[in-house]
Order: sequence, then structure tokens, then C-alpha cells
Amino acid sequence: MFAIAGKLLHRIFLPEGEGECLTEEILNKPAYAPLQIASDIPSGEGVCMHFMTERFFWSGYAIFRNNNSSRMQNRDLRKWSKEVSLRIALTFRVKVDVDVLYPAQFPKEHMAFVLSRAVDRRDDADAVDLYIPLDLFSHLTGISLEADADAVEQRLAVFLRDGLALFPKISLLLDLLSEVQLQRLISQLRMKKMLTVYQLSLLCLAFPENAIKIKHALSKNTITEVSDMMRRIRSDLTFSKRDLAVGVYSVEDAMYRLISAGAEVKYSTYMRELQNFISEIQMREIFLAKSFTEWVEAIERDGLLYQVLIQIQDKTIACAFHNESDLFERACGRIFTIRKLEDIRSFRNDDIALNDVVQARSKIVSAYRTMCLKRRNWGAESFEYIIRGMNDAASFRRLLLETGWFTLSTALKNMRREIVMPVLVALPKAARYLIEDVLRGVLNPNILHDELQIREARARCVQIALDLYEKGLIRLVV
Repeated sequence: MFAIAGKLLHRIFLPEGEGECLTEEILNKPAYAPLQIASDIPSGEGVCMHFMTERFFWSGYAIFRNNNSSRMQNRDLRKWSKEVSLRIALTFRVKVDVDVLYPAQFPKEHMAFVLSRAVDRRDDADAVDLYIPLDLFSHLTGISLEADADAVEQRLAVFLRDGLALFPKISLLLDLLSEVQLQRLISQLRMKKMLTVYQLSLLCLAFPENAIKIKHALSKNTITEVSDMMRRIRSDLTFSKRDLAVGVYSVEDAMYRLISAGAEVKYSTYMRELQNFISEIQMREIFLAKSFTEWVEAIERDGLLYQVLIQIQDKTIACAFHNESDLFERACGRIFTIRKLEDIRSFRNDDIALNDVVQARSKIVSAYRTMCLKRRNWGAESFEYIIRGMNDAASFRRLLLETGWFTLSTALKNMRREIVMPVLVALPKAARYLIEDVLRGVLNPNILHDELQIREARARCVQIALDLYEKGLIRLVV
């Protein structure tokens, strides 16, 4: 996986800017090694992290090589602990309480740790090592993991690839966000008209243990309206658990839309980092389907090499053809001028990390796939073709994530059952309930019968699906 897992773990457990844990200051130019399994923790300056759930307790460690230990003295460890707890919950949708302690008290017994190492390419003597218990990963991923580093990397990739980490779980956020942070989130949703009194009332009913915390984030007038609405809901004999689940999902969907639109809330920066990791994983899986030479040859056969590379910066092209001088001279020598070739050669650099080379090559492959798609005129009429071409549940869930349940349900209106059912089966239960209600005419029947709106929704779904395909975020047979 080219150390994507290592990058992820360092983002989770060494959050930049939190608790004075500024990893960019520790490592000016980090390079991440593939995960390893270790049983012994060498001595060194570091911190201990206690991970606690209702049933389990683990200890992990961060070891800092050749760094000034005095910098650790004034760290806000409580803030660091809360941020790690939040990032674990956002990534794995599991609540784990974290307590960061300094200096570290190292364990005497031997146990299996997942070792994630980052080194500074400017000075190999500097490194930051993370030792996270293997049993903790088993708990977070929901399956028993053997002492196999490759298996851990693959499991982490599966978690991210599914896209669930990008969709907020409101029960965890209510527990982990402070009252001030929750107030800012609710305020932004209310200002954007993305959160109603009815939805707030459902949150209070669904999570009574956090009802007071929710109300503290509201104005006095809104609190009164919420209390009145809660009484009406409780007295409605037709109101069901299904209605409650649908309401909670609609709030989570609104939060996702808010973050996607660029809003800045407590966890938005980390969510964008997760998005980048997922894109990187998907694009690399596509890129690794062939060797770089095979990709270049495929682009040449389609007569698109010049059109593709002219979109790519010279520095990126030089990086992509790192250690492939013969391929560069043969392929690029046919399409570029002598001056252009010299400009690209000027960016050659032996000090290039494998990660940078893969990213550069992925950009070329992505540009090629985009050009292939543009050869066909895709519109609303292609919606059924797109749905039939999506061959796994994760792709349907990712399409839902990007389109939203309202747009997707509108697009599915009047489609044949054999087209609709594979989509519904793949979706989370609450989202499926919402879409089923739309298709049965229970929810907004008058609006959604408009054929123009259906066509617009299908065209939007097609365009979003193609964008996701270009980025490698869904699997699609086209």
C-alpha cells in the first residue's frame, strides 16, 4: 500500500497542532515506512497512550528519536487525548477513550504492536515510531487480526475505501464534541437552513443522554420550540423507530453536506485528510492494475499520450518517469520538442520518495481515464447504464454519499425494480428507508413526479458517478 496506512496512523495519533504535537516540526520532510509487527519497544523519549473502552484496555506508545525532550514538558496532553479520541471515532466509528501520558512508562511484558515509522528524509537519524497494540486494531476493525503487517494495511485500506469514515456518526460526535464545538456546528447548520426544529427534536429523543447538551447549544426560543415539538412527537401514536432512524440519518447527511461545502467545524480538516487518503488508496489500486510501462503503452495505442501529458506539470512528469529513462526518451521523445524534453529533464532528482513517484504516475493515469470518458457524450439517458456498470456495494454507498439521498431517490423514480433493488440492498438501512418512501410516493410525492426534475437528477448522478470513477473512488464498467 506504499505506506498509506503509516501516514494515516500518524495523522490519527500525532495530530498536528493539537497538544503542541507538531509533527511537521519534528519531521521536516517525512517519509513513511510500511507497517511492521514488533514485540519490543526500545528506550527513548516518548509518550504513552492508554486506550479504553467499556470492556478493554490497551497501551500504545509514540517514541521520538533525537528530539529535544524539553519540548514535551508543556504539552497540553488533555487536548491531545481528546483529539485522538475524536479521530479514532471519525475513522473507525467506534468510541475509544484516550489518555496521553508523559513521560512514557514502558511495558515489561512482550505483546504484539503494529509499528508505524516515519523518518525525516533530511536526516535519517530522526524518526517518530508509533507502537499501537495489534489487539486494538482488531477491536477497531471488528475482525481478529493475526500478527501480519500486510493484513493490517489491507484491512485499514478496506475501511477507508468503503467511504463510511467520511459520513459522520452523530452519536459519537455528541459524546466527543465540547458544548462550544457542538454549538458552532448546530449554528452553521441552522444558518444554512440544513437543520430544522423537528430534526433537533428527533436528536433529543434518539439520544436522551445528550439532550441537555444539545439544548445548551440552542437559543432560548429554539429550546422552547424543540420542547413543544418533542411533546407532539411523543403523543403521535404513528411515530415509529423507523421514523427516528430516518430523522437521525437526515441530520448526519446534513452534516456531511456542510463539510463537503467547505464549512469549517471542529473535525472538518481531518475529514478532508481522510478524503485525500481514500482518493490515494483508490487511485493507487487502479494504477497498480498495470505496470507504468503498460499504462504508457495503452495511452500511446489510444493516441492520447500528448493530450494527456500536456496537462501535467513538467516536474510531475519528471517524477513519474523516475528510473524509467529509456521509457521517457522513447515515449516522450516522439511527442515533445527538444526544448520541452530538456525542461522536463531539468527536474530530475534522485532524492524522490516512492510515494511521490506513485502519486505522479497516478496523476497521469487519472488524466488518461478522464480523457477516455470525455470521448462519450454522457447524459441523463446514461443513468441506467451507469447503475448497471457499478458492480459492488461500496460503489453504491459512495454514490449515495456524494449525491445525497434526495437526488439519488429522484433519479431512481420510475426505474424498473431490477435496476433499483441492487442499489437499495447496498445502502445503509436509514438511507434505504428514505429512498423507499420517495419511490412509494410517501415522501414529497408531488415534487418528485416532475419528469424534468427526474431527468436533472439522473444527469447529476451520471456526472457525479463519472467524477468518482475518474478519481478511482468507485468501480465502474464503462
